[in-house]
Amino acid sequence: MKNLFLMMVRSTVLTITLFCVINLNGQNTVLAKYDFNSVQDVSGNYIGNLKNGAQLVTYGDNSVLSLGDSDGYFDFGANFGAIISQLENFSISTNLYISNSYDSSGNGNFVWTFANSTDMVKTANGNLFFNARNSRYSISKTNYTAESSVIVNNSLPKGRWINLIYTQQNGIGKIFINGSLMAESSITITPKELGNTAYNFLGRSCYLADKYLETAIFDNFIVYNGALNDSEIQTLGQDIISLNSTLNTTVLAKAAEELIIPNATTVNSNLLLNTDLGNQVTVKWVSSNTSVISDTGIVTRMPIDSSSTNVTLEATLSCYNATITKQFAITVLPFYSDAQSIQLDLANLTITGNLRNIRTSIHLPIKTEEGAVIIWTSDSPDFLNNIGKVVQLSPLGNGKKKVTLTATLLKGQEKSSRTFEVWVAEEEDRSSYLFAYFTGNNTDGEQIRFSVSNDGYNYTPLNNGLPILNSDLISIKKGVRDPHILRGEDGNTFYMVATDMKSSEGWSSNRGIVLLKSNDLTNWTHSTVNFPTKWPAAWGNVLRVWAPQTIFDPIAGKYMVYFSLYTGAGANAYDKIYYCYVNEDFTDLIGTPELLFDRGTASIDGDIVLDEVDGLYHMFFKNESLGGISQVISTTLTAAIGQEPGSQWSQPSLPLQQTTEAVEGSGVFRLINTNQWVLMYDCYSNGHYQYSISSNLKDFKFVQDNYNISARHGTTIAISDAEAARLITKWPSTNLYLIPEGARNKRIRSNGVEINNTNKTVKLAVDYGTDLTNFDPMLYASPGTKILPEGFQDFSNGEVKYQIIKNGEINTYSVVVNIEVNPIIPSFHADPEVLYSEKTRRFYIYPTTDGYQGWGGYTFDVFSSPDLVNWTNEGTILDLKTDQVSWSTGNAWAPSIVEKKIDNSYKYFFYFSGNTGTRKEIGVAVSNDPTGPFKDSGSTIISQLPSGINGGQLIDGAVFKDPISSKSYFYWGNGFMAVAELNDDMVTIKPNTTSVITPSGGSLNTYQYREGTNVFYRNGLYYFLWSVDDTGSANYHVAYGTSTSPTGPINVANQPIVIIQDESNKIYGTGHNSIIQIPGRDEWYIIYHRINADHINSDPGIHREVCIDRLNFNNDGSIIKITPTKRGIDPVILDHISTKSLSVSDVNHIKDSELIKEEIYSLTGAYFGNNIKKLKNGIYIIRSVYENGSVSVRKILKTITN
Repeated sequence: MKNLFLMMVRSTVLTITLFCVINLNGQNTVLAKYDFNSVQDVSGNYIGNLKNGAQLVTYGDNSVLSLGDSDGYFDFGANFGAIISQLENFSISTNLYISNSYDSSGNGNFVWTFANSTDMVKTANGNLFFNARNSRYSISKTNYTAESSVIVNNSLPKGRWINLIYTQQNGIGKIFINGSLMAESSITITPKELGNTAYNFLGRSCYLADKYLETAIFDNFIVYNGALNDSEIQTLGQDIISLNSTLNTTVLAKAAEELIIPNATTVNSNLLLNTDLGNQVTVKWVSSNTSVISDTGIVTRMPIDSSSTNVTLEATLSCYNATITKQFAITVLPFYSDAQSIQLDLANLTITGNLRNIRTSIHLPIKTEEGAVIIWTSDSPDFLNNIGKVVQLSPLGNGKKKVTLTATLLKGQEKSSRTFEVWVAEEEDRSSYLFAYFTGNNTDGEQIRFSVSNDGYNYTPLNNGLPILNSDLISIKKGVRDPHILRGEDGNTFYMVATDMKSSEGWSSNRGIVLLKSNDLTNWTHSTVNFPTKWPAAWGNVLRVWAPQTIFDPIAGKYMVYFSLYTGAGANAYDKIYYCYVNEDFTDLIGTPELLFDRGTASIDGDIVLDEVDGLYHMFFKNESLGGISQVISTTLTAAIGQEPGSQWSQPSLPLQQTTEAVEGSGVFRLINTNQWVLMYDCYSNGHYQYSISSNLKDFKFVQDNYNISARHGTTIAISDAEAARLITKWPSTNLYLIPEGARNKRIRSNGVEINNTNKTVKLAVDYGTDLTNFDPMLYASPGTKILPEGFQDFSNGEVKYQIIKNGEINTYSVVVNIEVNPIIPSFHADPEVLYSEKTRRFYIYPTTDGYQGWGGYTFDVFSSPDLVNWTNEGTILDLKTDQVSWSTGNAWAPSIVEKKIDNSYKYFFYFSGNTGTRKEIGVAVSNDPTGPFKDSGSTIISQLPSGINGGQLIDGAVFKDPISSKSYFYWGNGFMAVAELNDDMVTIKPNTTSVITPSGGSLNTYQYREGTNVFYRNGLYYFLWSVDDTGSANYHVAYGTSTSPTGPINVANQPIVIIQDESNKIYGTGHNSIIQIPGRDEWYIIYHRINADHINSDPGIHREVCIDRLNFNNDGSIIKITPTKRGIDPVILDHISTKSLSVSDVNHIKDSELIKEEIYSLTGAYFGNNIKKLKNGIYIIRSVYENGSVSVRKILKTITN
């Protein structure tokens, strides 16, 4: 709600009456006052300027200055320095608002600045300022190296108007906020000593790289000659009363506007009625009919065949002393019969995404409004499996593969289905990547070079690192930079553009660009465009023509070349991005440059890609004012006719780079045969490239740095085998080695390739269900290398020999393929909590998000599965860095969840630990569904150490629903194990029930308690499991004891270790577990995390991954020690998915229904195709699919060979 209170933008300057100098008490005179009715001070002596979208707007009865959220600021002008040069004893007062959502912690965030330069690091010639970061006044005759300061050491308050005053008298500086003295200190410098400052701002720093004070709003900025007294300070502080009153009213109006009840006309479950909307807004709900909807949102539906019921919910929103009401018309649906429910759910069932060209996966819904269970089946699981994951693409030349997905909905005894047609993408005729770039700011560096890569991250220079084109021959300046390469729409023509520049002549020395064209990537034609020569009237004074790029504009039917232009004065006093179309021969630009993008400050290095999934153009550019890579989006490249040029683009994103280094030269490309986008950028001050990745072009994650080729600003395209061979033939490299570099088959698991060049072996880990008798790993070596044999091979009997061939040389490797289920969810996660939901009849895992230094993850995701093997990320359910959780800002650890049926409806109580700012505490959030949305209770459930405990952390909560007493218990503790009974509300602890039941004794090699309690019940015993040693230790493991009571005492088992590392198989740190029982069966599994083997010696405690293995018991109930495996388990087929879920009529008519197909699997899950005759004798699982939707699964023993 950054600008929620900006009611009307002033488009004209208001008439000003002459303001005379005020003498408040005969001593303190007003030197300048801005009431922001205009950009002048009220005396008319000083005229300021609004910059970067800053505006004067009406705010209640006042007019205020709003800086906005795009680096807006107010420039007082150089003449204002005459006031600063007078100041010795003085005061500066302003009323100020900073949005609650704004992060003011970074460098900069200056409230006001008076300086002799905007590059203070370089000039060091004097400045004074007040910053919001730590509420600091500083003055220096040089720069930050010699400041005299007064510091509060807390950021300025946000979310409310404040009156901020700084006074200085006789060398003593004081800071007042809302009339209260916050800090004072001696000051050794007066502003008078700085002279007439030329750079005088509100909201902008005098240091180039600093942040602007975005979202800030100013009222009544006043400079006094003399220090204000206490009475005057108190009087000025009264101004904020009316300002905050306006704020309250406006905040409430905005909050009321945004407050909605989703699907209000079709309510069929309890409502989550928000009572705290943030920004100090609370809500009280009143229902017109509490027998249907309670004041807390509990819904009571009418019986089957009843009419819908209309109810009015009234929300009273309060903010401080202001209130506002809003009414909602709610329609509560009656209960439907199971048959009616299924038909309604079928009618509303949809699949979203790029359904006509799926490369990676699509999300298949798992829940419905009326609560039917969804079972998805694919008619081509060897292309697109039953959870929507692409197993293989359609072979090159076959076109897209049509797949029919069947959604079978179950509720009670009713069942019905619906089909959806989707298309799996065809394999791309691409195998590697070509990177065009330059290397430095000298004659040799300002040449075009090529490198090739198999993965898009690690590159080998062609021509042994020498240029592939001579800049002397292709450019006017005899130097080129920033090459951009594009594959044309015909697929066979290539276009390259570059900056025509020699940096030794200065950064404002280039006047044009180079255009190049090729039909084979090895032979290039070239031409140049000199802007002053081509457009002498319009661009005769251009100083910079930087970083050109090319894209095809389908509306114009032409190729567009875009670039940044700078003249240093007038309309182009800073760099803006322009464009021209190019002629058919790609030898010259057409027309005159037109504005493509202007954000109000310097913008260079534009890079545009079209995403076929969202249909949007995404432009990445260097945002000079923020010092990073930002992004804007648009549906078209150019503005619509009649619209302002550049208006087609969205507001810029925050910086996207995953580094604090200075960056520029972004390049974006899609990885071959995926929807994964790579954003690479030039870390120019440190001589390397950095790569990050995203599946949506919004949320990027760091992948790696590349220091190997000293590349500067360039771009990457995907190329084919034939194209790679041509390039390597013309520009060979001695660094292209005869070794395998990876494998591309989509069934190969993430990090599932292990290459040993000493032993010449390749080990591949593949997903469950892979047909090892007919598998093509799609091995690759350096571009231009031949690998034999090609195609599908039989790996079911062990290794297969492969030859790596190049230039007559042969290298032979043994390749082994194994099915592995562990880890069961991707990326780094830890502390897994597993749940089987009776409501949805699916399994869920709630882990800690890992991979952050200091265990600093701040979100919780949830994963769902129909079978404990195939998992789908259902998204983030809690984000502790937002106002979703008011009491915590991060360190989201170790969740636990329980499903509880209350008033005939399911509720989910999610317990988690978070950092309150001083320590860890445990809270709880509540939802009506296992995938959310979850609403935090607003306070912690565990906030104090138990009595008698003096150390340890309040973490690792575990909830347990006792099947014997129906009571619920909560366990927690690091260094101790505490237990307490939960109240029926499940969000508070029952008083006087807390006790400490830490199992005593043991050692780090056996059962010494550390953390991670987990409790389950079986055959009259309560099992207590816990983790031993440190989570970063390879020895981290699980031990256990038992009790006849959920509150102990605990008897440590004779053989207490449940699961521990298997160093021989590189499995380490197996700990922090949860346990799941398969409904209706004495079948148990342990879900735990282990340390990723690649990180055992590098931050092992934050690189953990979630795994599963079978849990078995001896006849006496003791747990059989588990050897952790990479293989994991076979899918668990639940009863409602197996043939038992078929109705009697379905079973009777299976013989009458046509058999569509059969799939054959081994007992370990390997997919063996559909021809039993080709298989050896043994036991197999056969899955049969019939025309009427029926499915049968049976186990057979093959004992004949013919």
